[in-house]
Amino acid sequence: MSLTKVSNTLAGDVSRRRFLGLAGIGLVAGTLAQVRRAEAKTAKSAAQYQESPNGDKSCDNCRLYLADSGTCRVVEGDISADAYCRFWVG
Repeated sequence: MSLTKVSNTLAGDVSRRRFLGLAGIGLVAGTLAQVRRAEAKTAKSAAQYQESPNGDKSCDNCRLYLADSGTCRVVEGDISADAYCRFWVG
């Protein structure tokens, strides 16, 4: 193998390693951002919280709703099972 091919191969390996390293850092940063958002819950008004469902979408069938405590992972305060907000996740 020529020196040029070896050099190009090594440069490619370094680029992949660097890319994977940066991608890992991005993943960690994204996870930390989600944790921070979860710690600082959104006000009901900012979430466009309403006491009635939006069609078949309600807090009761949202993944963020915590039925045991009647709270939400992202919206502050007590949450009605029949309510709805813009963060609804099916």
